[in-house]
Order: sequence, then structure tokens, then C-alpha cells
Amino acid sequence: MAHPICLKIGIVLLALSPLCFSETAVMSTHTATILNTIDHRRSQLTPADHRIASGLIAEADRAYQRQDYQQANQSYDLAIAYSWDAYAYIMAGDSHWRAVVNAGINDAPNKRPCSIRNQYFPHDTDQHLAQTYEVGFALAVKNPSCLAKLQAEAYQNAVKSDQCLRKLAGFYKTQAEDACVDAKQIQACLGKPFMLQGLK
Repeated sequence: MAHPICLKIGIVLLALSPLCFSETAVMSTHTATILNTIDHRRSQLTPADHRIASGLIAEADRAYQRQDYQQANQSYDLAIAYSWDAYAYIMAGDSHWRAVVNAGINDAPNKRPCSIRNQYFPHDTDQHLAQTYEVGFALAVKNPSCLAKLQAEAYQNAVKSDQCLRKLAGFYKTQAEDACVDAKQIQACLGKPFMLQGLK
């Protein structure tokens, strides 16, 4: 049975959000801590904070559309500091991994022996997903309107990316620490870049 809160947000998020699959869905401790902090501090946000966040998100969206994922990620991360927005969390997750992929693939022609090392990859992946995608999905359940710029298909792809990256991290946990992580495997998890709606 779906979690009761999911029944209030419409069929799209009900079908797609990993938090809506079961009442026993497991949330990481790290994500739960972030959400608890957000709940306690949300009332402290000012109109100025929201304006700054909106400007940063618009800047990030433009960078994302021109495939400058490093700049997009920096701006989404900054926006999160001013307003805990589900869209910004999800896009921070997606843009981070696209920046990682670009760096890994661009290093290949330069014959860099290993641009993404496995020593920290599984732990860092689990932690980053908990800080971005997982928080974004949880916030989207509470306020789905903040995802207006993401089509249903894009949201579904974000869920799939999260699941795929978790499996990839699990695979590399079984590999030697000095192994190289294949950037193309990460790229395969991400799929095509999102088409964002209503950009100016």
C-alpha cells in the first residue's frame, strides 16, 4: 500500500517517487537528518532568500541547457543554501554526475591513467545521492508543484538514475580499491539531459 501522503500528490508522483512505493520504504539516516533540519528551519526563510534562490536556479538552468554542468551544479548547490527546493536538489544531483562524466571522458584523450578512482567512489556516491536525489524526492512528495519545470518523463528518469547509480556503487564495492570507475557506466545511468520547461 502506498504511503498516505503520496495519495495527495497526483498519479505522476504516486507512480514515480521511490518514497511512495511502500510504507516501509527505507530512508537513509543522512537524508532523514537533512529533512529534519529543513522542517525546523523552513520558517526562518525570508522573501529575500527565495528571490536569491530563484535567481540562482534560473542561472543554473541556463548553464545546464548549454551543457556547462559544473557551473550548473555550483548554482543549484548555492540555491539549496537559500531555499530548500525539491527541484534544486534533484538537479544538483543530476548536474553533479554529468560534470563527473564530462571530466572522466575528457581526461581519456589525455591518457590520464584513472580519473575516477574506486577508492572513494561507492561511499561518495551513496552519500551524494542521499544529499541530493533522495532529499529532492522526499520534498517533492510534500510539494509536487515545485517540479513544474521537469516533465513527468524527466522525473521518472531522475528516479531511474538514482536507482542505477546505487546499483553501480554496489558493484564497485565488490571491486578493488585501486580499480578505475568507467565514466561511461555513470553516463549510462544518467541517460539524456533533461529538457527543462519555461526557461527564459
